[in-house]
Order: sequence, then C-alpha cells, then structure tokens
Amino acid sequence: MTIILYAGIGTIIGFRSAGSLALLVLLAVLGALSMIALGLSVAARFSSEELVGGILNLLTWPMMLLSGIWFSLEGSPRWVQWLAHVLPLTHILDAARAVMLDGAGLAQIVPNLLFLGITTLAFLAFGAWSFRWRID
Repeated sequence: MTIILYAGIGTIIGFRSAGSLALLVLLAVLGALSMIALGLSVAARFSSEELVGGILNLLTWPMMLLSGIWFSLEGSPRWVQWLAHVLPLTHILDAARAVMLDGAGLAQIVPNLLFLGITTLAFLAFGAWSFRWRID
C-alpha cells in the first residue's frame, strides 16, 4: 500500500523525495514490523476479536493524534511532546520526513530506527510472554 501511495503521489502531483528510496523502504518495513508487533501483542492477550479491534483503535487514534501527522506539537506542553516521542508512529513520521524532505541519510535516522527495532522486540516479547492457548 505504501508503494502504491508513494507512486501515486509522485505521478499526480510530481512529488519527489530528496533522500534515498532504499532508506524509505527500510523505514517502512521496520515501522510496519513495529506496528504489526503491537497488534500481535494485543491480539495475543485477548480472545475476543471485537475487544482486540477496540483496544487497537484505542491505541492507534491517540498515536495518530500525537505523532504530528495532522498538526505540529511544537506549541503543546512538554508532557504531550514527551508522550508523543514514546509512540512508534512519531518515530516513523519524523524519520520519513527527514529522509523525504531534508534528504537525511542513515546516520541521521539511526535513533529512530533503533527505537523502532527496540519497540518491535519489546512488543513481540510481551506478546509471546502473554500468549495463552484458549480452547473455546
């Protein structure tokens, strides 16, 4: 889906990235893994599909609100900015903007990639630890 959107935007409005396409692909893969691991950790904990969907919505909507996708958090209180930097989507967006708009290289987005790798492993570890086989 990301490739389709990227190609579509490039075709329709002529947008071109200032940075490396390979770096964007790496970021997209690692970001997707982090978000998938979050979903798996929630799904491993609960048996109801409806409950899992609701909890994931409860987690992802504030994440989108606080990540800077819709508006900047520059004028917000420090605790809101701190909370935003704890969320994986903020790191995905910050790194993607740095690569696409500023032409940042791997060295500039390594902290974001490390954070995404750590959250991926943490979510997977929590999901594996909390997983229980349920016989319905």
